[in-house]
Amino acid sequence: IADWHFQGLQNVGSFLDFASGYGRSTRFLSRELPPARIWACDIYPKAVAFQKRHYGVSGIVSVPDPRDFPTDRKFDFIFASSFFTHMPETTFGQWMEALYGLLTDRGILVFSTHDASLIPASVTAPPEGILFLASSESRTLDTHQYGSTFVDDRFVARVVDCVTAGKAHLDRIPRGLDCCQDIYILAKDLNRDFRELNFLHDPRGCFDSGELSPD
Repeated sequence: IADWHFQGLQNVGSFLDFASGYGRSTRFLSRELPPARIWACDIYPKAVAFQKRHYGVSGIVSVPDPRDFPTDRKFDFIFASSFFTHMPETTFGQWMEALYGLLTDRGILVFSTHDASLIPASVTAPPEGILFLASSESRTLDTHQYGSTFVDDRFVARVVDCVTAGKAHLDRIPRGLDCCQDIYILAKDLNRDFRELNFLHDPRGCFDSGELSPD
């Protein structure tokens, strides 16, 4: 995506890895981009401190309410992996607006979602295009603020149109992340058509079984 929009990752002046955990993406990104251009952001202060210490990046501790998020810096590339997959409808649009507001004029926001097609068969998909379940893998975050979210592309488009007043450009890559999450690209301005984006990802591998040997 960086090659398509910026003609190379090296041309990204500032990168925000939003909801970065303990660096599942940052640890690789910091080998490709100077750490001085990277900001790691997460709700857990220890996770941010870990990345600052081990990868040499800058850090931002996130907040539960998007209205309280610091807005004193702009970014060329914002990557929000597996974040909107957890947001209820009340904050889905608010966080979209907050992150979009952090973009430079040439900036792009790349985020992932769980498509509505992944909704369990036992659950009826709501007509609004978003389903929020108050459960997640987190054992510490409020499940009513951080659960499991499924959306369709119409819902995402409506939110983006509302946040950007219909001025931004949006594209979707079905199952682009880990072969199970959709990737959306939100750009303030396009210097190349989305059809020129040649997106490829590695095959997905799974761990089937294992056993402990005596030694």
